[in-house]
Amino acid sequence: MKNQIINQQKRLAQMKIDEDKRRKVMSVKKAHDDKVGEEERMRAQKEEEVIQMERLEMELIKKLQNTQAIQKDAYQELEKALSQPSAMIGSYLGVKDMIGG
Repeated sequence: MKNQIINQQKRLAQMKIDEDKRRKVMSVKKAHDDKVGEEERMRAQKEEEVIQMERLEMELIKKLQNTQAIQKDAYQELEKALSQPSAMIGSYLGVKDMIGG
Protein backbone atom coordinates (compact mmCIF):
# COMPACT_ATOMS: atom_id res chain seq x y z
CA MET A 1 0.00 0.00 0.00
CA LYS A 2 2.82 2.38 0.88
CA ASN A 3 4.51 1.69 -2.44
CA GLN A 4 1.31 2.53 -4.29
CA ILE A 5 0.98 5.82 -2.42
CA ILE A 6 4.62 6.66 -3.08
CA ASN A 7 4.25 5.78 -6.77
CA GLN A 8 1.07 7.84 -7.00
CA GLN A 9 2.81 10.81 -5.36
CA LYS A 10 5.72 10.43 -7.78
CA ARG A 11 3.30 10.40 -10.72
CA LEU A 12 1.51 13.48 -9.35
CA ALA A 13 4.83 15.24 -8.83
CA GLN A 14 5.90 14.32 -12.37
CA MET A 15 2.56 15.53 -13.71
CA LYS A 16 3.04 18.85 -11.91
CA ILE A 17 6.57 19.16 -13.30
CA ASP A 18 5.30 18.36 -16.81
CA GLU A 19 2.46 20.87 -16.44
CA ASP A 20 4.89 23.56 -15.24
CA LYS A 21 7.15 22.84 -18.22
CA ARG A 22 4.17 23.01 -20.58
CA ARG A 23 3.08 26.33 -19.07
CA LYS A 24 6.59 27.74 -19.36
CA VAL A 25 6.83 26.60 -22.98
CA MET A 26 3.44 28.12 -23.76
CA SER A 27 4.42 31.35 -22.00
CA VAL A 28 7.67 31.60 -23.94
CA LYS A 29 5.85 30.78 -27.19
CA LYS A 30 3.21 33.44 -26.51
CA ALA A 31 5.89 36.02 -25.67
CA HIS A 32 7.73 35.12 -28.87
CA ASP A 33 4.55 35.29 -30.96
CA ASP A 34 3.66 38.65 -29.40
CA LYS A 35 7.14 39.99 -30.16
CA VAL A 36 7.01 38.73 -33.75
CA GLY A 37 3.54 40.24 -34.17
CA GLU A 38 4.70 43.60 -32.83
CA GLU A 39 7.75 43.53 -35.10
CA GLU A 40 5.50 42.76 -38.07
CA ARG A 41 3.19 45.66 -37.18
CA MET A 42 6.18 47.99 -36.88
CA ARG A 43 7.58 46.77 -40.21
CA ALA A 44 4.22 47.35 -41.92
CA GLN A 45 3.97 50.82 -40.36
CA LYS A 46 7.49 51.75 -41.50
CA GLU A 47 6.74 50.39 -44.97
CA GLU A 48 3.63 52.59 -45.17
CA GLU A 49 5.69 55.60 -44.03
CA VAL A 50 8.24 54.88 -46.77
CA ILE A 51 5.46 54.66 -49.37
CA GLN A 52 4.03 57.99 -48.20
CA MET A 53 7.47 59.61 -48.28
CA GLU A 54 8.03 58.28 -51.81
CA ARG A 55 4.70 59.78 -52.90
CA LEU A 56 5.64 63.10 -51.33
CA GLU A 57 9.04 62.95 -53.00
CA MET A 58 7.40 62.41 -56.40
CA GLU A 59 5.05 65.36 -55.82
CA LEU A 60 7.95 67.59 -54.82
CA ILE A 61 9.98 66.50 -57.84
CA LYS A 62 7.05 67.35 -60.13
CA LYS A 63 6.69 70.76 -58.47
CA LEU A 64 10.42 71.35 -58.83
CA GLN A 65 10.30 70.38 -62.51
CA ASN A 66 7.36 72.73 -63.06
CA THR A 67 9.18 75.54 -61.28
CA GLN A 68 12.30 74.90 -63.34
CA ALA A 69 10.25 74.96 -66.55
CA ILE A 70 8.69 78.28 -65.53
CA GLN A 71 12.11 79.70 -64.68
CA LYS A 72 13.50 78.50 -68.01
CA ASP A 73 10.63 80.14 -69.90
CA ALA A 74 11.10 83.36 -67.94
CA TYR A 75 14.85 83.30 -68.60
CA GLN A 76 14.25 82.78 -72.32
CA GLU A 77 11.78 85.67 -72.35
CA LEU A 78 14.31 87.84 -70.56
CA GLU A 79 17.04 86.90 -73.02
CA LYS A 80 14.67 87.66 -75.89
CA ALA A 81 13.76 91.03 -74.37
CA LEU A 82 17.41 91.92 -73.86
CA SER A 83 18.38 90.91 -77.38
CA GLN A 84 15.43 92.72 -79.01
CA PRO A 85 14.50 95.62 -76.77
CA SER A 86 12.62 97.61 -79.45
CA ALA A 87 10.44 94.61 -80.40
CA MET A 88 9.51 94.02 -76.79
CA ILE A 89 8.72 97.69 -76.24
CA GLY A 90 6.55 97.66 -79.35
CA SER A 91 4.64 94.60 -78.18
CA TYR A 92 4.34 96.12 -74.71
CA LEU A 93 2.92 99.32 -76.16
CA GLY A 94 0.54 97.32 -78.33
CA VAL A 95 -0.72 95.44 -75.30
CA LYS A 96 -0.97 98.70 -73.39
CA ASP A 97 -3.11 100.22 -76.16
CA MET A 98 -5.33 97.13 -76.24
CA ILE A 99 -6.11 97.34 -72.54
CA GLY A 100 -6.63 101.08 -72.66
CA GLY A 101 -3.61 102.09 -70.71
